[in-house]
Amino acid sequence: MKRNNNKKIFVTALCLLCCTGIMTSCGNIIDEESDPIGPRSSLVKYSSEPSEQAADPSSAESLSSADDQSSGSDQSSDADNSSEADNSSESNHPAQSEPGSEEPVNEDTIPPVVTVKDIYAYKGESISYKKQFAIQDNSGGECELSFDSSEIDLGTVGEYVLPYTVKDPAGNAVTGQVKVIVVEKPVSPEEELDNYLHQQCQAVLAKITTPEMTPMQKAYSIYFWTKYNIYYTGYSDKSSWKTGARDGFKKRAGDCFTYFAVSKALLTEAGVPNVDVIKKKLTNNEESHFWSLVDVGSGWYHFDCTYYKYGNFSLYLMTDAEVAAWDKSYRPNNHRFVPEGLPERATASVQGTFKYGNPRI
Repeated sequence: MKRNNNKKIFVTALCLLCCTGIMTSCGNIIDEESDPIGPRSSLVKYSSEPSEQAADPSSAESLSSADDQSSGSDQSSDADNSSEADNSSESNHPAQSEPGSEEPVNEDTIPPVVTVKDIYAYKGESISYKKQFAIQDNSGGECELSFDSSEIDLGTVGEYVLPYTVKDPAGNAVTGQVKVIVVEKPVSPEEELDNYLHQQCQAVLAKITTPEMTPMQKAYSIYFWTKYNIYYTGYSDKSSWKTGARDGFKKRAGDCFTYFAVSKALLTEAGVPNVDVIKKKLTNNEESHFWSLVDVGSGWYHFDCTYYKYGNFSLYLMTDAEVAAWDKSYRPNNHRFVPEGLPERATASVQGTFKYGNPRI
């Protein structure tokens, strides 16, 4: 009953409001000639049939409470959104640091690590000192190496000190010193053999020749010394003429190859032109034989200082014809040779220009 009374009161109040013009919207609708307050689209429309829920006080209170809660929720949401916006603004625009509050940059204070061992150098040769150093640095940059080699004499055997300094790009430096040891350069077997022959030849030539001698006189002195200072044994090392000469000087014994090799070494050292000649063997059973051709200023002649039991002094500066005649008399075909590849031999005999049997002519 009470609910119906409320409806009646609500409808009566609504009618009174419309009639008196208090509700401008209703007046505008009834009186179409009056100027509207605003565009019709902005007018608020109310239902002429109020819902039962709206008329129910308990429902109204419930709605009011719900609206309050919703409003509170919206306000809280707006506050949260505002807070998130503020936080977002702060994250997008970091705060400027105070002057002088910048974080300090790490400075390189670690010096380079240098590895170097004693440096060996051969006397008379140059050396690259930089290649002897191994340098490591944490910066990864290129380090500067400086040293003072002014006190090192690479031309004199001895021990020296090399001061050095290594500096990295940051200026960190390390100093030290390393030994430089200058030694004689080891010679190869070939060089050692050449040096030995040179010394032996110089010693012999100093005894049997003089600077005033002619090439013919020097060649004869070499011929005579070799023939009578080497003992014939019938064997020698024929791997090379230099090894044959070495054995001849050391052992003072050998065969025809030894005589040939020793005389070749002496002739070469004395500056007398000479060429090797080897016997042409017709069968493997024939003995080998070695001798030389020499030129003492009058052409190329045969030169064989091998010691023979017979005809010893007649094989110095002989022509082809003379050496062939000697073979016929003493050792058939001993000097048979192939002329191709050899220099043209002289044909005029010089046998009467010197006297055999003397160590010098």
